[in-house]
Amino acid sequence: MGLDRSKQGRGPLVAKSVAGTMVVVFGSAIYSAMKIRKRVKDSGMMNPTDEVLQAHRQLEASLIGKL
Repeated sequence: MGLDRSKQGRGPLVAKSVAGTMVVVFGSAIYSAMKIRKRVKDSGMMNPTDEVLQAHRQLEASLIGKL
């Protein structure tokens, strides 16, 4: 009963923490994708590593964005 009372009212705090973490991860994925896109734009061609990284970042950002 004491444990229940100590945890009472913390739901909004946990939800805000999770949402904040997801925003940071989403921003990081977008920033990383933009860096790759800029590097490709400067060099004029995309190497296979950049293609894989770009696809991974786009997938990550789209999945987080849908959540």
